[in-house]
Amino acid sequence: MQRELRHTYSLSFANMSENKHFAETGNTTGSNGCSLCNDVLVIAFWGAMVPAVLWLGAAAGF
Repeated sequence: MQRELRHTYSLSFANMSENKHFAETGNTTGSNGCSLCNDVLVIAFWGAMVPAVLWLGAAAGF
């Protein structure tokens, strides 16, 4: 059983394979900060979807 290191875990699903490659090679300079932007955009999108779904439900009479 192989145990993954803690620093290989990523908040961004888009960069999981890239982060795993960096963890295997030992190169940690590949992060460009774009994953943080992606995470913020995903959280903002889901935060906006909750009221939108509630509004659509209210408009439909539920």
